Order: sequence, then C-alpha cells, then structure tokens
Amino acid sequence: MAKGVIKVRKNKDGSLSYDVIVAYKDNKTGKWKHMWKTAPSQRKADKLKTRLLGEVDKDDYVKSSRMTVEAHLDEWLNGFSPFNR
Repeated sequence: MAKGVIKVRKNKDGSLSYDVIVAYKDNKTGKWKHMWKTAPSQRKADKLKTRLLGEVDKDDYVKSSRMTVEAHLDEWLNGFSPFNR
C-alpha cells in the first residue's frame, strides 16, 4: 500500500510551496520507491497527493523518462521486427 505525505517548504523569496512525497512498492522489482512533486498551494498539494496515491493503487502510475520520441519509436518498431520473434 502506498503512503503519502505533504511537507511545507519556504522558498528563498519567502513564499511557501508544498512537496508531495509518495512511497510505493514497485510491482516488478518489489522494492520501495519514492516520487516527489511540488504544488504551489496546500489545496493543490492535497489533490495531487490523492491523485498520485490513486494512480499507484490502480497501478496506473508511469514514471516519466528522458527517452526521446525517436528512441521510443525505434524501440517500439524493433518489437514488431520479424527478426525479433
């Protein structure tokens, strides 16, 4: 089961931001992982935490990657190659 917390952070300019930290167990590896997102208000942080916990519980969460579109398409097309079967 995933767990989430919200931590208040004071920025250099004196304003506040809210870090949403969600811990979850990766279904593939069995290891605990953490994700951090930042929200500008407490209300948005609460909504973000609820959304992220829901995605993790439904196994819908997909971690963003730095893979380019070209690399993704190459990988996808290689999966359809008759030589890879």
